[in-house]
Amino acid sequence: MTPKTLKAWQFVHTWSSLVCMVFLLVLCVTGLPLIFGGEIYSALGAAEAPPQASAHVPAHAPFLAVDTHLAAVRALYPGHEITSVTLWREKPFAQVFLRHAREVPEAPQEKEAIFDRCTGERLGQDGQATPPSPGQRFGLAVMHVMVRLHLDAYAGIAGMLFYAFMTLLFILSTISGVVLYGPFMRKLDFGTVRRERSRRLKWLDVHNLLGIVTLVWVLMIAVTGIFIDIAPPLDALWKRDYIEPVQQKYADELPLGPDWPVSLQAAIDAAQQRLPDFRVTYISLPGAFTPVHFKLTGHGTTPFSKNMENQMLVDARTGEVTDIIEIPWYIRMLQWAFPHFGGYAGMPMKILWAILDVLAIIILASGLYLWLARRKSGTAPASPACSNAPAEAIAKS
Repeated sequence: MTPKTLKAWQFVHTWSSLVCMVFLLVLCVTGLPLIFGGEIYSALGAAEAPPQASAHVPAHAPFLAVDTHLAAVRALYPGHEITSVTLWREKPFAQVFLRHAREVPEAPQEKEAIFDRCTGERLGQDGQATPPSPGQRFGLAVMHVMVRLHLDAYAGIAGMLFYAFMTLLFILSTISGVVLYGPFMRKLDFGTVRRERSRRLKWLDVHNLLGIVTLVWVLMIAVTGIFIDIAPPLDALWKRDYIEPVQQKYADELPLGPDWPVSLQAAIDAAQQRLPDFRVTYISLPGAFTPVHFKLTGHGTTPFSKNMENQMLVDARTGEVTDIIEIPWYIRMLQWAFPHFGGYAGMPMKILWAILDVLAIIILASGLYLWLARRKSGTAPASPACSNAPAEAIAKS
């Protein structure tokens, strides 16, 4: 590598880092509590399971037909129509959503009922919810701020796209740092931190070491973060090109009304027979997506496929799977971006993600310190060129 090329890479690394550094620090700091978001929200009382869950039911007990819960809801709420059903992924619960068949003044238009899928028992009876304590309200408010700062900085889609651009600069900074790492560290053993030298040189070694150790994780987080940031336009593109044409194909069918020739459980069984690695998690009923179809959304069952979503239509007149909605590559990339928060392998993975997040914060903060220290001292750039020899000598060696 010639001195001119080396200097160009130094320029790219320095300025791509400086431009994005503050924003990446915000993302890392706000992302840290979001890694444990489920546990935090549960501790704050915002994600509690229904209190009457059937603890006496043995593990792997068979589920009742989903139509059993629909019949119970119709008996509980005459004059309502069922709109959708959610089958919880982590617990054996069926959550049925319904609304008034016609508008009723001064009455809530939407209701929900949760059932134990093994026993049919109604969970979480209607009643006044316990209001959150001041501490819970404060904690929820803090988490809301963390989510918004991490997602879009309160700027909507413009904020998300801005974060995506900053993350691209961060990827450029990381790649340029890798390019510089080899030439400037070839005179030192891997992991060397020269504690006996100046503070600035010591922090340079720490910066280089942590950067190269976390390289793969940092790039993975950056790439998945970009896909999350550009999710709204990609989702709109998917709906326009793949979902709306399917809806238009059946737009002229006559509505079936509240009674369907095929049971909902039969539709679920047909979908899972068509795709064996498909567990239904959400069903919209005829009249919601098309006049005559159940629209079933589900996920896989393996550690890899459980975050891969598929959607299919089952004709409520015949019980046949008529359409499997195509998932284009860019939507699959959005689904693959789920590991961004480390939420796919339990608490050990979340702890590892938190440690790596802290290391990323140290990398960013140390880079900012090195630049400020160089500005304050007025010396040569605090880059890896401060290793053992001048840049020219290393470049020619």
